[in-house]
Amino acid sequence: MKQVIVLHDAFLKPTDAWYQSIGTLIPQGYTLVTPELPEGNLQGAEFWIPALEKYKEQFNDDTILITHGLSSLLAIKFLETLSVSIKLFVSIAGTAQVPDHKGYAPIAKTFLQETVTLEKVTAHTKKIIHIWNAADPFIDPSFSLFFSEKVPG
Repeated sequence: MKQVIVLHDAFLKPTDAWYQSIGTLIPQGYTLVTPELPEGNLQGAEFWIPALEKYKEQFNDDTILITHGLSSLLAIKFLETLSVSIKLFVSIAGTAQVPDHKGYAPIAKTFLQETVTLEKVTAHTKKIIHIWNAADPFIDPSFSLFFSEKVPG
């Protein structure tokens, strides 16, 4: 099954912002999947990882995974557990660190309590693309740059 899976950022829903417009850009033959990650006090590794686990069987060598903001941390933890490689990982305003933002920091910390093995991301991904905004108000661009250096793409 060919799918583009889009993981939304903290404090958002899969119907917010630009997430649904991805459907007009996906390759022919692909379907768009936009899992709804828990929100409010239910954000972070303890809640987001189980929410994504139910999609695990859908990941295969044709999967395109797009993350935004803190869902890049979810992707890192999730890709560590996959037994297959995915076709493409696109990180938009991604981070592998705890951002300075007072709302995002507590959520990010939940993913980074244990050591993150960034090499496993590259081992489970055929191609990686990093996109970020030099004026991002939530994830400092230096965090996205660091992520792109540690997980080259």
